[in-house]
Amino acid sequence: MSFFMDQISEHQRDLTNSASGRFIADYVAGFCAAANRTLSVLGSLTVNREKMLANLRYGGAVLAEPAYILLAESGLADAHEIIRTITLAAEKDGLSFGQALAANPAAKAAVYSQLEVLGHADPAAFFAAPEKYNGLAAGKARELAARYGAVAARYTSDQS
Repeated sequence: MSFFMDQISEHQRDLTNSASGRFIADYVAGFCAAANRTLSVLGSLTVNREKMLANLRYGGAVLAEPAYILLAESGLADAHEIIRTITLAAEKDGLSFGQALAANPAAKAAVYSQLEVLGHADPAAFFAAPEKYNGLAAGKARELAARYGAVAARYTSDQS
């Protein structure tokens, strides 16, 4: 709000842009409080691997996105709606995503054929273990870390 108070007004030409300056200490204090709170929250976070695996295995809905992409690549215009319907059925019936996909023969055939094109010898195994699906993110992260680690090393060696 104080930034809006910085606007030029007809009766205060000499105090233009001074309102927010009176609150700089408050801004810094607020930022420090937010940073301290964030650090305390981050410090208490832990990874519960068993719960994460249970969440992945429940329905395996994490595989809905790659299934949608594969279905769209196969040429189906309403791929998103088909996968949405399959995901809702899996949730409603307590099935895994792979089981619900198998209940839709046309979608299953299209997705499995696309997986085979990508080199998956056993497409059913792709949907049997959703915890193993990680795409290319880990490899890309390692590649970026190596690239920018080298840049940082060159920069720091140039500075010394």
